[in-house]
Amino acid sequence: VCSAAEIQTLTNGVATNSFSGTQGQWQCFVLPGVPEGATDASFSLVKVGRGRGGDADLYVRHGDLADTGNYDCRSVSSTSNESCTISAPAAGDWFVSVYAWSDFPGVTLTGSWSGGSIEPPPPGGSGSLHIGALDGSATTASRGRWNASVGAVVVNQGDEPVSGAVVSGTWSGDTNGSGSCTTDISGTCNIVKSNLKSNAGSVTFTVSDIALGGFTYDSGSNAVDYVTIVKP
Repeated sequence: VCSAAEIQTLTNGVATNSFSGTQGQWQCFVLPGVPEGATDASFSLVKVGRGRGGDADLYVRHGDLADTGNYDCRSVSSTSNESCTISAPAAGDWFVSVYAWSDFPGVTLTGSWSGGSIEPPPPGGSGSLHIGALDGSATTASRGRWNASVGAVVVNQGDEPVSGAVVSGTWSGDTNGSGSCTTDISGTCNIVKSNLKSNAGSVTFTVSDIALGGFTYDSGSNAVDYVTIVKP
């Protein structure tokens, strides 16, 4: 369905930037760290803009990528407005796959959970954060388009991976816009720019901030500030 580098990280309750899809394409996301005791988890796909919305379908699964044959919840109407709600969800990571039954021009995806509790950070959960690594990769898409993916690793002042940090930045070069992701337990998260036009030769993602309560962003310690990805 998607490679690990193509999985984008959702932030609880925050809608993604608008994204589009071409018929037969999969786009994948993960809502990390749903806590023990959560009362529900919900996922909603909403058409944005005017005009015909095409048909995007929603598949949700705990612990692994979802597809048409493997899911805990799915929503497959004839529109691009879809939703799934899971009562008393299992703790951990919930994966979301969006499938383009037909071309769709623009949707946003929101994943959220409520209830439950997150364990407080262990002693010493403060200090500074920086980018330990920033890698870029490219994959082909349909109709001559392509996708750019950035994998970011966030570490603290002791070069230990940090989870729950929100990495944000901007795209430049032959595209524009912003992107963000939230690190998992390995300190890693992915930001994907999908459906880049065929005439886009390369794109660059530049980190602008890392946010996590109790920590400050030390950009001067970054192993690298930006990565450029060339069309495959």
